[in-house]
Amino acid sequence: MFHIEMLPALHGDCIWIEYGEKSRLNRMLIDGGPLPTYDALRTRIEKVPKDQRRFELLVLTHVDADHIESTVKLLNVQELDFEVGDIWFNAWKHLLPANKDELGPVQGEYVSALIKQHDLPWNKAFGQGSVAVPEGADLPSITMPAG
Repeated sequence: MFHIEMLPALHGDCIWIEYGEKSRLNRMLIDGGPLPTYDALRTRIEKVPKDQRRFELLVLTHVDADHIESTVKLLNVQELDFEVGDIWFNAWKHLLPANKDELGPVQGEYVSALIKQHDLPWNKAFGQGSVAVPEGADLPSITMPAG
């Protein structure tokens, strides 16, 4: 089974993906949309039984508000009680490693702090480095749980 759902994100993106066997679905979330999207995202998560609230992958494509604001709130709300297998998100430290003491856009720094605070896996599939393909290199192939 493979199911893609576009949650109402106004002018942004919030993509919910389910795949695998119906008896054991795996999930991915790509972006969270702007802040008004949070209610739809929360409602969608609450439809999943508590013991199955896991995203194999949470992807934050970039720090524009229309992609990240609801994700900031989602990572900051404890009562939803969900797990994350890996978060793919390039923070300032991944983009400019030589300037690690500089700060990036506010939402990006806030997401970085929340990932650290909750001890969430961060760019695990890339050895905690940046999610990037070096110039001239082949695209990586990463197999998600359940294929």
